[in-house]
Amino acid sequence: MANTNPFSHSIFPTELLAKVLSYLKPHELYGKDGAALVNKRFRDVSQIDSQIKETLLQLTPKPLIAYCKQHPDKVPSILSDEAVFSRLSLEKIIEITGHHLPLARKLLGDNEIMQQLPVELFGLLSKKHLEIAKHILNDSDLKQKLDGYSLALLGKNHLEIAKQILNDSDLKQKLDGYSLALLGENHLKITKQILNDNDLKQKLDGENLAQLGKNHLEITKQILNDSDLKQKFDGDDNFAQLGANHLEIAKLILNDNDLKQKLNGCDLAQLGTNHLEIAKQILNDNDLKQKLNGYDLARLGKNHLEIANQIFNDNNLKLKLNIHNLARLGTNHLKIAKFILNNRHLKEKLYGHDLVQLGKNHLEIAKQILNDNNLKQKLDGWNLEELGKRHLGIVKQILTDDNLKPKLHDWNLATFGNNDLEIAKLILDDNNLKKTLSGWKLSEIGANHLAIAKQIMNDSSLVKILDNSEQYYKNCILNYISLADKIQQLALELCHTPVEPNNQRKRKRTEIEDLADHVFPSPKKICMVAQYQLRVTSNRTKLNAPPLNDSNVNQIARQVKPA
Repeated sequence: MANTNPFSHSIFPTELLAKVLSYLKPHELYGKDGAALVNKRFRDVSQIDSQIKETLLQLTPKPLIAYCKQHPDKVPSILSDEAVFSRLSLEKIIEITGHHLPLARKLLGDNEIMQQLPVELFGLLSKKHLEIAKHILNDSDLKQKLDGYSLALLGKNHLEIAKQILNDSDLKQKLDGYSLALLGENHLKITKQILNDNDLKQKLDGENLAQLGKNHLEITKQILNDSDLKQKFDGDDNFAQLGANHLEIAKLILNDNDLKQKLNGCDLAQLGTNHLEIAKQILNDNDLKQKLNGYDLARLGKNHLEIANQIFNDNNLKLKLNIHNLARLGTNHLKIAKFILNNRHLKEKLYGHDLVQLGKNHLEIAKQILNDNNLKQKLDGWNLEELGKRHLGIVKQILTDDNLKPKLHDWNLATFGNNDLEIAKLILDDNNLKKTLSGWKLSEIGANHLAIAKQIMNDSSLVKILDNSEQYYKNCILNYISLADKIQQLALELCHTPVEPNNQRKRKRTEIEDLADHVFPSPKKICMVAQYQLRVTSNRTKLNAPPLNDSNVNQIARQVKPA
């Protein structure tokens, strides 16, 4: 019988080998006599995994939280990883913790943590598990800390909790109109209960009613058929908002002569914003069309290119547009934005806020603006903030431009730093920018990234900025660091807790499905890799899949990388 290499490609697929090696500790893989030194293939495969992990550590919190939602068993290991943990805000740490029931229980059982934890974060902690929300509401000390807003956050994700809040007279009294709308927007039964309670109904204004009806067509119809509720709309566009959320309601309003006559141009623009069919109906009705001014037309065409073109092709409508309205039309339509910037006559008329409208949704346009000295001079700090906050590359360009940096105020810098750890570091490493920050905005940047919070407290010049402001801001950072360290310690303790046999068997079945789930890719990427593996391993012959080789695995690794 011929000797067979047990670690050959055909016998030991590379994906499976990568998974096996992922269970080894670093010293077992790379230390003396480690697996990577025993076999060249071990070394090559382990490097693939290392490369993937390095890339995935750059994930923003949003896909990381999505992954935690799909794979809650990974939460302790995620929060134990310093590189990942240091990029998170306290809000994200709490939200991630809430996806892992045992860890959330441990947090609730730690009186010191619960004393420090801001009450507005209770809703994030309990977002996933009803048990956690019940515990908070049934704990007399915690319950006493809850205000109307935090109660609404606690109940908006759990119908049972929302009912408990409304059935408790003491808790119900804490709710104002905004809290009631927040509590009911996800629960039809709760919204009905609110509208059937005269005391609660009196707390609602038109804006609250519009929010309650946003997700519930039935409620919107009830509001329109109730004369007392209709009177709560104060003439702003809240009434039209009912139709903006529901096409059926928008049609009902436009087909009712009494209601239609009450609409002004602002209402009409609101009605047509989300519905192309309604926008067309408005522009094809001469009486309604006359009510629209340039701003209304821009709002109507902003989301519908067909409507924007119709406005451009109607001389009477086009005459109503000023340069600001034109720029607003270009916000969501690249073709229009390019037309305006390439027209010398129009380009000269643009103000800074017009340039923001043109470039904030189009990276290509934003770059064109910053590369044009005449246009660049028109931008102030607010314009730069709005232009850059959706484009990381634009922020970097702004922060490295000596002509633009002096225009930035501390609130502009805070917006940039709050959204990205690397940008926050760039700001704090620039002596001139650093001096611009107030204690308020410095603490705000620190609150969004644990690494930045610790950097602030280790930099005497930054601590001095905090000391020259209200003590509250320094306390916020210290509290954040203290809480984060304690929560990470709880996560580490769970990582070292042995897994029960039944749970262990279940875990092995799920982990073997994909190549790199231990490095926290987003659910979309995980699904992509898992499907690929199942295809090539379950029935390779039947599906005509090619044999596995390192090229295949490199392809998988590229698929896992975030865009």
